[in-house]
Amino acid sequence: MCAGWGFGVMVGPGTPFFGAANILAYVIPWWEVREVLILFELEGLGKFLGEIGRVRDALKGLRVEVTEGPVSLTLNGLQEVVRVRIRPEAGKELARLEGWLGACFNKGVAASRQAAKEEIERLTGWTIPAIPGLT
Repeated sequence: MCAGWGFGVMVGPGTPFFGAANILAYVIPWWEVREVLILFELEGLGKFLGEIGRVRDALKGLRVEVTEGPVSLTLNGLQEVVRVRIRPEAGKELARLEGWLGACFNKGVAASRQAAKEEIERLTGWTIPAIPGLT
């Protein structure tokens, strides 16, 4: 073996370079083995980011509708307001309308968070714990 090729790379069971890198250590220099391992990690990161993108797209399409008095809001799974509907008679009571809007928005956000949590669990198989005040 030439000096510098595989030098300083520990291989064998229980070491971080056991497996594919064990073979690579005798074929390419140790600094390139590290680059190959980084590529394996980046591939996993790419899969994870792809999964996150898929979840985000699903949440954007998720719809939750809530009603409080004459006010109806539709939110998506990203807690974005998609539609606001106010019945005409609400215009006569502006002071109450503000309360209905606030209450409706808060209910919508809570319902959207719960629906998003369930959708993420369904898509990924992850179990997302309840966080007091957030879910």
